[in-house]
Amino acid sequence: MSSKYLIPKNKSNVLLSSKDTIIKKFLNRTSGLETISIPHSIQKIKSNSIKRFNLTYNQPSNTWYKSLLISSPPPSLPCSPSTSTSTSATTATSTSNSPKWLSFIPKNNHTFNINQLNKKFNRGDIVLLSQDLSNLYMCIELPQSTADPRYSFANSNGDIIFANRSSVLLRIPLQLPTNLLLSDDFLQPEPTQGVGTVKNSIDNPYVLPVLLRQLVISPSLSTISSNANNLLPIVLKKLQLLHRNLQAFKIIPLVQLSSLVQNLDLTKATSNDGESYISNFIANSNENYSIESINSSNLIATFWAIRQQQQDHLWGDIHYSKALLFPLAVSILPLQSNYMYYKEILPAIELDHSIERFTKNGIPNTPNEFPQLLNLLKQYASGAVLMDDKIVTMISKIFRNLDDYKKYDVSRDLCQKLYNELVPKEQKIQNSLLYNTDLALPLASNRTEEQEKVYQMYNPIQTSNNSNRHDFGDLRVFCIDEKTAHEIDDGVSIEYKQNNVYTLHVHIADPSSYFKICNDHNVNIENDEILKIALQRSFTTYLPDQVLPMLPKLLCRAADLGKTGEKTKTITFSVDVKLNKKDMTVKVLDNTFQVRLGYVSNFVKDMTYSDVDSILNDSKESGRDKKVEKDLKSMFLIAKGLNNSRIMNNAVIFSDEINNGKIELTKDEITGEVTQINFKGGKFTDSNILVSELMILANSLAGKFFAENGIPAIYRSYSDLLLGKDAQSEYNAMLSNLKLGKRPTLKDINKISSLFNTSKFTTYPSPHSMIATKYYATVTSPLRRFPDMINHLQIHRILSKQPLCFTQRDLENMNWNIQTKDVILRSSSRMINTYWTLRHIKDQLSEDPDKKFDVMITSVQQNGVAHCILAQFSFAKGKLVFDPNDESHPLIGDTVSNCKITKIDCLGNVLEFSKA
Repeated sequence: MSSKYLIPKNKSNVLLSSKDTIIKKFLNRTSGLETISIPHSIQKIKSNSIKRFNLTYNQPSNTWYKSLLISSPPPSLPCSPSTSTSTSATTATSTSNSPKWLSFIPKNNHTFNINQLNKKFNRGDIVLLSQDLSNLYMCIELPQSTADPRYSFANSNGDIIFANRSSVLLRIPLQLPTNLLLSDDFLQPEPTQGVGTVKNSIDNPYVLPVLLRQLVISPSLSTISSNANNLLPIVLKKLQLLHRNLQAFKIIPLVQLSSLVQNLDLTKATSNDGESYISNFIANSNENYSIESINSSNLIATFWAIRQQQQDHLWGDIHYSKALLFPLAVSILPLQSNYMYYKEILPAIELDHSIERFTKNGIPNTPNEFPQLLNLLKQYASGAVLMDDKIVTMISKIFRNLDDYKKYDVSRDLCQKLYNELVPKEQKIQNSLLYNTDLALPLASNRTEEQEKVYQMYNPIQTSNNSNRHDFGDLRVFCIDEKTAHEIDDGVSIEYKQNNVYTLHVHIADPSSYFKICNDHNVNIENDEILKIALQRSFTTYLPDQVLPMLPKLLCRAADLGKTGEKTKTITFSVDVKLNKKDMTVKVLDNTFQVRLGYVSNFVKDMTYSDVDSILNDSKESGRDKKVEKDLKSMFLIAKGLNNSRIMNNAVIFSDEINNGKIELTKDEITGEVTQINFKGGKFTDSNILVSELMILANSLAGKFFAENGIPAIYRSYSDLLLGKDAQSEYNAMLSNLKLGKRPTLKDINKISSLFNTSKFTTYPSPHSMIATKYYATVTSPLRRFPDMINHLQIHRILSKQPLCFTQRDLENMNWNIQTKDVILRSSSRMINTYWTLRHIKDQLSEDPDKKFDVMITSVQQNGVAHCILAQFSFAKGKLVFDPNDESHPLIGDTVSNCKITKIDCLGNVLEFSKA
């Protein structure tokens, strides 16, 4: 061994010498530095540190613990500064003498019942947030006021996020013990600066009690999250295998897909006979499809895996329910035309330098030589490939190589513009959003195109027994609608009794009577091609530039009401009502309610909304039939009374301002090209009140009929949100003002809109609190809503005393499709209405680039950005970006004047303002 590794005999002297040398060298190097004096002694610093720790950690935890009314002392926090010389550190849970219910740890295989999704969103629920999809959060605080309607969320590390309900993409109901939910101190103002999370300003930080995180939040989140991460690699493999065998489906409920993932035997699926096993496995699962219990970790892992595989074009959009705060379903992309196509085409584009050749001399004269690039532009404009980074890079490269485009940011609008420059006139696209595959319009879906051919060959034939129909004879029937209405599916009548008692009849078109399933219990939806297509569509698609009927046009014409002198079949809902003319309220005499199959034929002509308004608002002689005038004015008085009665029961009625900016497009009669974008106000007139109130009455009575007789049906329901005390007080104040006749203005609506929930379809009787009715089963539009058709078919079987068409389980399975289509159509309608609104604004900017706008703030300002809306256009929603030096903080409902548009992408629904 070398001598340099030997230890000197006089070891202590050597160490001392080394120490002296180090000190001497240090003093020589620092001789020119200024001496710093420490104002406090070590003891004082230590004391301040302990005090700060107590204020920041101990005090919030003690406050929260005491709010639980527990007699035993709170457990000590680990690793806290202490004067004790003991070095042992114990965790809070191990030293706690607290009740067992305080430590809430889910099982490793934590599950929840699917019906728990109908419970109100509450503290303790576990969520995935759009701001941070990789971590689970727990809701720890409800909205406190309309000035700040955000929820508070915390993850297992104690990080806090303040966000609106719209940020919640997936919710796992986690019922915390009642004792815990009674505490109001989940989130507390920070007693000292520097540690808490800023909510609205640096002077407004909050802290999470450490004990709450250690005992409740972290164990719950960590258990589910760690299991989900462990499952993820296996789930990714299973999803790939399942995708190949789910090509017959276009959309699948996420809970069903999660169940398939959980139950698939990977060993069998990857064996030599794997394809056959998977095929049989899926078929058996579909036949026995009924999911009640959902494994939380498997669900989270499935969601994460789908998000990853979206970039590979295996899965399309995930469709979220804002009412359930849950992903309803996911679209399944075709294997050949998506995954395999892009897997082959993208490398080929790079290998043969297509982009360089495409842009070599500017915009090419022969673009058809590059069909793949044309398709990429079309797909990008429609929003179908935004998740693929490679395609986004390719689109960017095309733009950078073209002089007319390289100075602009890549946008969907510019992709549509470039595409239209490259294709012949007949191939140009005015609205790429219509090519969304989930919207499934014939121009973008081969499947829907084939369905249209089936519809065109359909010939409606009478199938029901008509001997038991009540003939309403000469009773006047008023079918009040727009001139442009595609279907006339409802009419109303009135009969007069004594003592201010009237009989109301709501006559509804009866398309269900044209199907054998109506009165033949050996027939079901699966063996009726028209009903199968109608269920897949679920609703008539109404868009500014496109209408796709739910039912064949010939069937709609055959079932339509309004054909004067021609006996038309109906399902008629009748009830007596008593009008109190003093306070203008109405009492519905429920015991007189009847539902009957009927015939009506005496339709009153010229009954558009404007025709009826002219009669109701004309105090002079109108020249019309006095009986017609009397009927309309009597029904309007009753409708007003029904409206007042609902308001007294806490129904919510908005002002007309909420419907500003309704879009009407003017098209060229020959080419169909949109030539003008028009807007009109959505004023709710007397004729609208008359019709809507009588339809609400019929739907409410039908819901009661189904519920009280135990008949499975599809209901529309709405539940109020759980709110903090101040927010609830503000909501109640709005209800009180409504009872005084004060409807909320647009400013009020924007202030309180985040306190409203969204309605949903459900298979269980439940209230619709927005309308203020205990039950609400829609039956008034069977020509355009499949839930109404389902309820009509149930009524037919009841009246003919046959077995019901559908069991509770049948309806639950169908309801997933109904809810998903409802979400898709709402989302598509919003995006397309926004598109045309922004097109109009963009046209204004082309004429006046410096045009200024007044915007109304609709959210709390966060990180220098607030959401806003143009008051005159209900679909013109965007963001206002503040200058970092701007110290103004406008509140929700405030108007900020003279704002300039800095970014607009009509197809992307992007609208961004800055203060001028």
